[in-house]
Amino acid sequence: MEPTYATQQSTSTRKKTRTALHFATVLAISLFCVDNFVTAEETASLESSIQTSQEWPVFRGNAQSTGVAQNPLPDELAVRWKFADLEASFESTPVIVEGVVYVGGLAPDGKLYAIDLKTGKEKWSFQVEGGFQAAAAVKDDQVYIGDSDGIFYALDRNKGTELWRIETDAEIISSANFYQDKVLFGSYDQCFYCVTRESGEVAWKLETDGPVHASITVVEDRAFIAGCDELLRVVNLNEGKEIGHIQIGGQAAATPAVSGDLLYVGNLVDTFYCVNWRELSIVWEFRNPERSLPYRSSAAISKEAIFVGGRDRLLKAIHPKSSELLWSFPVRRGIDGSPVIAGSRVYFGSPRGTVYALDAKSGEAVWEYEAGGDFLGSPAIAENALVIANGNGEVLCFAGE
Repeated sequence: MEPTYATQQSTSTRKKTRTALHFATVLAISLFCVDNFVTAEETASLESSIQTSQEWPVFRGNAQSTGVAQNPLPDELAVRWKFADLEASFESTPVIVEGVVYVGGLAPDGKLYAIDLKTGKEKWSFQVEGGFQAAAAVKDDQVYIGDSDGIFYALDRNKGTELWRIETDAEIISSANFYQDKVLFGSYDQCFYCVTRESGEVAWKLETDGPVHASITVVEDRAFIAGCDELLRVVNLNEGKEIGHIQIGGQAAATPAVSGDLLYVGNLVDTFYCVNWRELSIVWEFRNPERSLPYRSSAAISKEAIFVGGRDRLLKAIHPKSSELLWSFPVRRGIDGSPVIAGSRVYFGSPRGTVYALDAKSGEAVWEYEAGGDFLGSPAIAENALVIANGNGEVLCFAGE
């Protein structure tokens, strides 16, 4: 598959006056005392508390699922290339490692593509019958991904050939994460799997009380699972045993994001939570008092704000300590994709086919590109480029003009 090099330029919005909606009178519903949840460790800079790299090897960029890129992008972006497969449709998020983009498509095309980040040319593809909704995950010379038929694969990163597979009893939408020499993922068969990366042998699996839709987040030797059983679980990765859990008021499809002792995740009812995962206590809850709708979007977190999209058609910035709504940016349909942070900007794709860059402090749109199609997945940012895929079978790469 050859790339299409686009000549259409991005639409700059620096001269526009479109401003994010500010709900001056709207405060998040804070049910717990703010004074008691901030420690000196928790107020340390985000950069010192999470692992970042110039790559984007997993769904949310790092093991802690923070959605943060190490380096900012240029102020003005243009399409470097557009990779198009008319038989494909993408809902998953790309990952980027050592100059290669990996992204999986839905059935019937059902291919995982490896695409050169510089040129947009296909390096290889791997096809399955069920297709892919999960993002790939890359570690060393292997690519890991689960498909919609419930099969989890390890592939050679350079050739795209299968190394091993394991079968679960239901579809896999959960994207993989890593701990030591293990790869971690969830399945709709209600289990959380820990698999030895080299051999494909299941080290252990933990059964939950509902499908595991969200991806696994890892901090230290702990894994966090937000499940369809309405629980946030904390798991000891060395033993494969649950340490504890907390009710989160509804099923969850979003992946938890963690900074320090605090974890952020929304449910499929109407509530976004801040949880102290060490104490298994809810610090605060946020609800939009005007629109009671679900959160499928996973949060991106900085020291200054938590950014998350919702079915209420808003990309929100929430204060991490007070739970105050700092600003919100409206779009015309509910946001299922997840935002990412690069420098002082927040990037996301809308379900109406627009890629946005917002000023993280004000919420004002500072750049946008009308791509068409719908963006249900999220951007990946690495090596001074942003890559995102849409429902029209297009993978787009943006870089400096």
